Amino acid sequence: MPTARKTDGAFEALLATPNAAEQFSDIFSLTNVYSKLYALCALHSLEQDRYQKLSDRIDKDETVRISNGCLVGGESTVGEILKEIESGRYDYVIKHIGKKSAEQTPERYPVGLPPSGSR
Repeated sequence: MPTARKTDGAFEALLATPNAAEQFSDIFSLTNVYSKLYALCALHSLEQDRYQKLSDRIDKDETVRISNGCLVGGESTVGEILKEIESGRYDYVIKHIGKKSAEQTPERYPVGLPPSGSR
């Protein structure tokens, strides 16, 4: 099972590619709700039209387990997570990904990420 750190690394690697929006769209189409939320988080910052189109296709009433930093175990609906994404809460992370400086990279990660060891 992938750990949160490995998942974060994959997320960062995809963001660094020239066709990141296309790759995140593919991930949305092929994976579970947690991966769809990762993809939507990236697409909100990368390509608004694609974000809107795909976010309209996800079940907003579905409940998912969440982690926030080192806190794991809560629950939220997909709709609540989408509201956080749309508020711009995670845009800073997307725009500054790859910068390793502690002053430039916040320690918060998107709500809706699967806890380590889960899918």
